[in-house]
Amino acid sequence: MIPILLLIATFTDMKRRTIPNIIPISICVLGLLIRSFYLTPALAFFVVTTILIVFLESFLNLKIMGGGDIKIIASLIFTFGSQISGILFCTLIPLLFYYVYIKIKKINNTKIPLMPFLTIGYFLYLFGGIYV
Repeated sequence: MIPILLLIATFTDMKRRTIPNIIPISICVLGLLIRSFYLTPALAFFVVTTILIVFLESFLNLKIMGGGDIKIIASLIFTFGSQISGILFCTLIPLLFYYVYIKIKKINNTKIPLMPFLTIGYFLYLFGGIYV
């Protein structure tokens, strides 16, 4: 079910540049159903990291990523705990390829939706067996 939700988020992010709130909420609910929630040191680190990212985005107005991307990452942290590091690492692989592509093509002022890369990273992690 989570892969389907990520695909829906990807298509809405690419088309409308927004992610409906119901998607991260659904991922969190599924996370509660999949595993019992307990706070481990690794999960606490990622929760603090997420709060830091939200703070930087909201108060410093850095425009690094959109609010929907932050909510999806937070819901994935809630669901997968410390495994999120592997998912985020796998997200960097296609994102770096795309970054090199836009630099080679000399495309400037391009806003890149993060959700497609996050979904690809999730599938790479899920099926590729990459563990960080």
